[in-house]
Amino acid sequence: SSHASQQLLRVLEHIETGNIPCNHTSKDEDLILDETKETTKSGLPLPASTTSTSTTVSKHVTKKQKDVDYAMAKGGQASLRRVLRAYNIYDSDVGYCQGMNFITAMFITFMSEEEAFWMLVAVMNDSPCKMRGLFGEGMSEAHQVLFVAERLIHHYNPKLAKHLEEENIHITMYATQWLLTLFTSSFPFDLVTRVWDCFL
Repeated sequence: SSHASQQLLRVLEHIETGNIPCNHTSKDEDLILDETKETTKSGLPLPASTTSTSTTVSKHVTKKQKDVDYAMAKGGQASLRRVLRAYNIYDSDVGYCQGMNFITAMFITFMSEEEAFWMLVAVMNDSPCKMRGLFGEGMSEAHQVLFVAERLIHHYNPKLAKHLEEENIHITMYATQWLLTLFTSSFPFDLVTRVWDCFL
């Protein structure tokens, strides 16, 4: 729509000028943000919060994706960075969170940069995905999803559930990344696309 296009233009304008607010970055405590100063096209330093988010996005974008090098698809890493930074502005309450890079990279392999941005907005907010709550403050919906997944394992495969309990393997140890990225981070690409075909 016309309104949506104008909204995206405003977002891209913020990126161009370096005026990117950062209210939320990765929850990964082991991630050490690079303090290297970035500059806008005018040569002025970016605000500290912008630098942190941009650096976090850049670190996650350059990580190797399993089986398919998403970074080489349709615009490369720069395209992926722009979409993630745009979403950080579009939804400043959630901002950018680790895991969004895998989902967005998958979109970029199939569609344009603008379409990938709006797909990310859609899966975060619209049914059947509504993933936004998984990345919200406290990640309360992520805990709910993990609880449901654990109960499903108990229901459909009680023998496996019993074995995992005996080995003190909690579901958060193996399924968190699967569910937060809807399997885009850990499985072969052809399987991931099939899961998303069914899911959407």
